[in-house]
Amino acid sequence: MATFQERPRLLLSAFLMNTSSHILGGMWRHPEAQQHRFNELSLWVDLAKKLEDAKFDALFFADVVGLYGDHEGGWASHVRKGPQVPSHDPLVLLSALAAGTKDIGLAMTSSVIQSHPFQFARQISTLDHLSQGRVAWNIVTSVLENAHRNFGGQDLVAHDDRYGWAEEYVEAAYKLWEGSWEDDALLADKESGLYADPSKVNKINHRGDFYSIDGPHLALPSAQRTPFLFQAGSSARGSQFAATHAEATFLFAPHAQYVAKKNAQPDRKSRRRWPQPRRYQGLRRAVLCRGIHRSRSQGAGSRIRRVPGFGGNRCPHRRWPGRGSWRFGPGYALGTNPN
Repeated sequence: MATFQERPRLLLSAFLMNTSSHILGGMWRHPEAQQHRFNELSLWVDLAKKLEDAKFDALFFADVVGLYGDHEGGWASHVRKGPQVPSHDPLVLLSALAAGTKDIGLAMTSSVIQSHPFQFARQISTLDHLSQGRVAWNIVTSVLENAHRNFGGQDLVAHDDRYGWAEEYVEAAYKLWEGSWEDDALLADKESGLYADPSKVNKINHRGDFYSIDGPHLALPSAQRTPFLFQAGSSARGSQFAATHAEATFLFAPHAQYVAKKNAQPDRKSRRRWPQPRRYQGLRRAVLCRGIHRSRSQGAGSRIRRVPGFGGNRCPHRRWPGRGSWRFGPGYALGTNPN
C-alpha cells in the first residue's frame, strides 16, 4: 500500500448552493441548521473563513436558473418544501466572499443560457481581479425546461445541441479573455497621458450561429485571464466537452470504480483547447458525518435521517445517479471502495 507521502494530495471542495435546501432536502429544519439564513452575508463569510482555515481548496457553488419538473401535480410542491427555491445568485455572493478570504478558490456555476458571453466574460474578469486570481467557472447547459423558458426559449434545447451552444459560448469567452488585450497593452503612463496602447488591444469580431461580438473586451486581463474551468457532464457529448475545455470534472458517483472510469475518459480524448498537457482532476461528491469514532458518526447520520422532511427534495434529483451508503472507518483511505 502506498504511504501517506506517496499518495496524491486530497483536494477538498465544499459543495454549496445559495439556497435554503440544497442536496439533503429538509435539513434546514434541523435544530442546529443555519441554512435558512442563506440570504445573510454573515452566514457565508463565516463559513468561507472556517473552510479556508481548515485548508479547503475551494468553495464550489452549484446553481439553477429554473424550477425542476412538476411534482405532486405541479410546481407548488417545490415552493412548499424549498428544494433549491428560493435560490440566490452565486456570482454576486462570491464578490463579497472574495473580500473576506485570501486563499480559498471561489467556484461558481453559470449556464450558457443565462448570460451573454460578453457580459459574463466581463463579470468573471472583474471577479478574478478582486479575488487575485481565485475564480473558477462550472460550465453548464441547463437541463431544466423551466430554465430555458425563463430566458426566452420555447422548449428544452436538445441535449447535444446544448453542448454545441456551449462550444460557441466558451470560444467567444476565450477570445475575450485571451485574445483581446496583449500582456503589455496597459501603460497607465501619467506623464505622457497614454493609458493603453491601442495597437495591442484587439477587437475579437466573433461571428457564430448564436453570438455576434465585436469587442474588445472591456475588462483588463486578470491574473488567470481564463478562470479555472469545471464541467459536470457525464454523457458521451458531455465527456467530450470536458475533455476539450475542463480542468476538473465534478462527479455524482456511486462508487470509486465509477470515478476511476470517468476520470480516465478525458485523457483518452484530444484536448483541442489546451496545447500543453494538463493534470486533469476529478472531484467526487461525498456526504460525511463526522465523529471521533464510528458509533458517533453513525449516530450523527441517524439523527439527520430523523429530521422531519429529510429527503424532501428527492423528486427533483431523480435524474442523478444512485448514491450508495459509504462508511468510513478509522484509518480509511479516501478514494477506495469500503463495500
